Amino acid sequence: TIIREMKRKSVSEFPLEHALAIVIGLCAGLVYAHEKKGVDGKTLGIVHRDISPQNIVVTMSGDIKVVDFGVAKSLHANEDSKSGHLKGKVPYMSPEQADGQEIDWRSDIFAAGVILFELTTGKRLFKSTSEYDTLKLICETEYPLPSDVAPNYPPQLERVVMKALAKNRDARYQSARDMQADLEAYVRQERLPVSTVSMGAWMQTLFADKLAEQKADLQGIKPL
Repeated sequence: TIIREMKRKSVSEFPLEHALAIVIGLCAGLVYAHEKKGVDGKTLGIVHRDISPQNIVVTMSGDIKVVDFGVAKSLHANEDSKSGHLKGKVPYMSPEQADGQEIDWRSDIFAAGVILFELTTGKRLFKSTSEYDTLKLICETEYPLPSDVAPNYPPQLERVVMKALAKNRDARYQSARDMQADLEAYVRQERLPVSTVSMGAWMQTLFADKLAEQKADLQGIKPL
């Protein structure tokens, strides 16, 4: 929705500080889910399994929320589903998820890496004419570097992207907290204006027309 509105207003590039704010917020949401404990004090082992742009909400106040845990699973629960049935959106699946293997929280981290790649380069990472071909891209091809598609891409940020996108889950970030920490370190180093306030201000500017329409509609409802 944000990107469609940007195109409508001829905004060609997603501002880096806001792209990073979204992925940092995504990581924070994943930390909460992955580390959530039950009443017995044990980690619930939650895996979202459908991290994709449609399931990340950016509010007009600049908050980032991870939503729709409809296909989430607990690593400790027996799942009653047909073998080989893929859950989630194919272009954001990890190699192990695309291959029908057992997955853990690191699959969500891979999806976060795909979103980081796409927001900061402006290009889709895994896009083909069919789901089958997209699955082959994920499982069988070598992934492009962000700098291959976006000239002058920051090397430090590229390292974060490619670590999140490691095909071998043991080479990936082992927690969303670690990925979030590296992104926040990059933000501090580059002194980027990443904040909820600046994100909220940008959202309200970007969607000013729609907000005005909503306000007019609400004023029309008041007399009723």
